[in-house]
Amino acid sequence: MQKMVGVINDNLKSVINGIRTHRDDTEKKLNAINAKIDEKIKEASRHKTDVDASRALITSFENEIASLEKDLKELTERFADKNFVGILDAANKEINTRIIEKRAQINRYTDNIKLINNKARDLKEELTALKAKRNSVEKALKNAEVLYAFFQSKIQEIIDFSY
Repeated sequence: MQKMVGVINDNLKSVINGIRTHRDDTEKKLNAINAKIDEKIKEASRHKTDVDASRALITSFENEIASLEKDLKELTERFADKNFVGILDAANKEINTRIIEKRAQINRYTDNIKLINNKARDLKEELTALKAKRNSVEKALKNAEVLYAFFQSKIQEIIDFSY
């Protein structure tokens, strides 16, 4: 009889160990999800920094274009009537070339911002899915902890009673 009680108690202990293992595995899943969420948040932060830098450069280029256009207007006003057509044409070409270069750079950075925004949108969807998964795993972990505490106490009472 004592041997049978020992076998039953061992089986009850294995149930407790199985529940503990499930709880520990669920906790590891939750930690992995939280780590992935943290990684995605850092990635989003890098995207924000990149967008801010691109916007600052675009503003700088726009200011340079405004300055170049102002210089072009001043040159035209100053030298249009004084037979400096050759110099004026060369200055116009040079300034217009710089303006075109700056606008091309603005377009590149604008395209970069659009690309980053698309990545950010995808990242937001991933984060939403991860948060939903985290909520599910947190609920499962709470249930596993309650289950473990309940069975641990009740099975321990049975084991103690059997001796």
